[in-house]
Amino acid sequence: MEGGAIAPDSWGPGKGLTPAADFVVSRAKDGTVLSRYKDLTWDLSPYQVRGRTLRLHFCLLGESGAPERAESLLDEMHFLMFVLIWIRPSAPLTTSSLNGYLVAIRRLGAFAGRKSCRIRDVLNSEIRLAEFAHNEVSGAVLVQVRALLKLLFKLGSDEIGFPVLGTISKSILDAKISKYNAKIRQFPPIPTRIYSSIITCLSFELKAWETVEKRYLALLAECLNDPLLGKNKTHQVTLGTKRGISRTPGEYEPDFKTMLSRYELTDYFEKADLAPSVHGLALGLSSVMNVAKLSIITFTGMRNAEARDLPYKCLEEEIAAGGVVHRLICGRTTKLQKVRTRWVTSEEGHRAVRIIQRIATVIYQYLGENPSKSKEADDTYPLFVSTSYLRLTGKITKSSINVFQALSNSFFSEKYDVLRARIQPLIEEGDLKELEHIDPHRAWRSEDEFQLGKQWRLTEHQFRRSLALYAQRSGLVSLPSLRRQLQHITEEMSRYYARGSLFAKNFIGEDKEHFGWEWQEAVPVSSGLAFIRDVLFANEPTFGGYVKWIEHRLNGPEGNILLDRDVTMRRFLNGEIEYRETPVGGCTRVGPCKVVGIRFLDVDCLGGCPTLVGRLSKLEQAIKGQTVLVNRLMPGSTYWLTEKADLDVLIETRERVLRTRGRA
Repeated sequence: MEGGAIAPDSWGPGKGLTPAADFVVSRAKDGTVLSRYKDLTWDLSPYQVRGRTLRLHFCLLGESGAPERAESLLDEMHFLMFVLIWIRPSAPLTTSSLNGYLVAIRRLGAFAGRKSCRIRDVLNSEIRLAEFAHNEVSGAVLVQVRALLKLLFKLGSDEIGFPVLGTISKSILDAKISKYNAKIRQFPPIPTRIYSSIITCLSFELKAWETVEKRYLALLAECLNDPLLGKNKTHQVTLGTKRGISRTPGEYEPDFKTMLSRYELTDYFEKADLAPSVHGLALGLSSVMNVAKLSIITFTGMRNAEARDLPYKCLEEEIAAGGVVHRLICGRTTKLQKVRTRWVTSEEGHRAVRIIQRIATVIYQYLGENPSKSKEADDTYPLFVSTSYLRLTGKITKSSINVFQALSNSFFSEKYDVLRARIQPLIEEGDLKELEHIDPHRAWRSEDEFQLGKQWRLTEHQFRRSLALYAQRSGLVSLPSLRRQLQHITEEMSRYYARGSLFAKNFIGEDKEHFGWEWQEAVPVSSGLAFIRDVLFANEPTFGGYVKWIEHRLNGPEGNILLDRDVTMRRFLNGEIEYRETPVGGCTRVGPCKVVGIRFLDVDCLGGCPTLVGRLSKLEQAIKGQTVLVNRLMPGSTYWLTEKADLDVLIETRERVLRTRGRA
């Protein structure tokens, strides 16, 4: 049980089919009964992490006929949810899954009410189920109904008290569900220019906060110590009377604008578009917390809920040989049984956590708590503790199960429209072309959200997918700014998440919900996209053994097959082809390359390697970098001779490429 909550009544074999009306569904920590089986609301909050609220409301949608029919339908709804929570085998369902099932059961109840039948009559009749599927507009509801039927059929009529349709139900529902799935758009990766801009904006927001943080938190502390401070005169009189605060008539505390000026925060509030009031003070706190959370997601690949549920003490560091510091964040996955796990991150991720810890410390101190006393991660104290505990905009009481609530407002809610507008850049022509390169079969320009000049609309999962795709060494990211921003996290994820890594099993294990799995699955996709761009549809001069081979094939009968994007991507997913970035282009060798690992300028590589895909632009960059290095060395020294020989190989290769291309 979470937070020491008292368990509900138990259920098992020999207790009958249906629990009694007074069966206890939930109890508070002190043992008080919160919900019973026949209640119209089941309060399961005591069994949720972070003190979050979960109340299942049993209500009928639309007309249900006579009162006794409504009562019968409610009984069925209660029983089906009871089966999902108490009788269903395996791990407990998550909050979102329970809510999803309840929505589907409500829809079944509404349909049964209109048809003057029971819910079980819908679940064991091909005709009624087909009619329900035909009328139901939500494919998500049908997915839940299909899963419910599968469970009920598996349990059997002896366990649940009535028969249901078997495999035929799947075929009835699948036709409608497949149409629903076809309409669901895959989460697009963020175009690299936009992605880089967003990372820059997030960093700018955090830097702006750090310049005022001490003054901001000092103002917050003063407002918390004096509830009248910063309020207008009328509010001071009303609040003073209501709370019994003694004050001298005719004398007032400074208003909020005065306080902003005193703490030199006026400019920050104006630039952040925060109202000069305690409401603006509270919004500013939750805004920077959401920016920091998004930064954590950006540099870990966490889900929004995983970041939201991080404990106050979640930072870890590992010191490797040579004193190299590897930064980690510890928390719990949101799926299955919410197991403990860790994510690789960078200094940017740790920085964001430290910012939130300093804000959370102020909130906990106000509540008389000290989470830093704990030596290990303690789920009692969330990192993103709710700012509503400060009672700046209302009042909230401490959770009855002694677990503090996390910040509920998400960066993606309407409350932060102004903040998002500062972070979401406008879509440019190059961004649309990049999306068309990633998926040429999708009509991006026909979709309203991908219009030229429109703000890019961020969604939660975009960050996870984009990081998985771009934090690879495939060469897919050509934008220098984004390469710099992701350089460290790319190195760390390659170290900890790569297949065969000594660390991968400890970090990922069998948890297929961990970001490490998504990172691994993105490896062939990222490589395939880079290959298509650099090899099949190169927009610059290329050279090398593989280039000659591919050009010969493109001019032959296999040309159309080679240019088929789906065929190419399938070969990458099957491991038939690989593509990785090298200092002068790319390499298509399947498996490790000994030459590149030892000396990439070896004649065997630049001179005649059959897997080399050289790019003239990268060759020019290598020549510039090598020239700078040679010029810094003492002419005639052993080191100079070695590096000068490498430079000569590069220059000779460039001359050969230009001659071959007729540009010498």
